[in-house]
Amino acid sequence: QVSNLRDQCNLLNQNLSLMHLRHQFNSYFLNIKEKIYHKIVNDKEKMKKKYEIIRLINQQIIKVKNLKIQGQAKYINKERKKKSKHNKKKKKKELY
Repeated sequence: QVSNLRDQCNLLNQNLSLMHLRHQFNSYFLNIKEKIYHKIVNDKEKMKKKYEIIRLINQQIIKVKNLKIQGQAKYINKERKKKSKHNKKKKKKELY
């Protein structure tokens, strides 16, 4: 009976030791899983910020291009007006 109790005690201790190892193993991998999850979340946030910055830069580029086009159109219109005035003056001189 004593031997049987010792065997049971040994088995319980081994079982407890295995349970402890299993718990450590699970904790270790849960910790890794959690770290990976947080890394993915952080990377997603960084990507969102990068895409937002790229979007804003592209928006500014479009604005600058539009302003250049408007500036060129204004310049062309000014030149046309100058030519038009010059041509009118020429015609008036020719009439006199």
